[in-house]
Amino acid sequence: MTTIGQTHELAVIRSFIAKDRQERCGYLLSHPERRRKFTDALAHFKWLDDRFAKPIPPAVAHGAGEIVALLKSKGAGTTVWVISESHALDGREMSLVDAMDRTWGSFTGTILSCIPGKLAFFHGEEMRSERLLERLWNSDLRHQPLLLRPLLPEPPKSKPSHRQRPHHAHHHQPVLLHHVHRTRPQLQHQQ
Repeated sequence: MTTIGQTHELAVIRSFIAKDRQERCGYLLSHPERRRKFTDALAHFKWLDDRFAKPIPPAVAHGAGEIVALLKSKGAGTTVWVISESHALDGREMSLVDAMDRTWGSFTGTILSCIPGKLAFFHGEEMRSERLLERLWNSDLRHQPLLLRPLLPEPPKSKPSHRQRPHHAHHHQPVLLHHVHRTRPQLQHQQ
């Protein structure tokens, strides 16, 4: 798999899959023999994070062309990375229009990743299963760059030693002293 594909797939997992399923999905997608278990599950996929997977009402878009227009209005480029139950589509970079045309109306589960970790489209087998996967920023991903995070859980944090002062004590004291030093000369000039 290409670096582009790895980037998109890791970002989809970290941004749009329920937290308790991310490690499992990463494990399945990372190996060609296990990948089919993940892509086969896309038909009736239940692991999307509902906070970032919004149904697309028919009034907003009800056809492939309208979905493409919606994705482009949100910043999608001309190409997408495809994760799909369809062997012909899975693991490929394709044009957004071609990927949508081949996905729309089919009964195969598919994710089209437009902007890694920020914008994607999900289509399942069921009627009205289409979801706009959108995340405006990744603040809750433990304050580390999205694509550099491993799929493994973080080790437990160690307790601070008795010598270490709390972080806030270091932060507030210099600010207060700096403020005092700035105001003293101003008072002397006024006298």
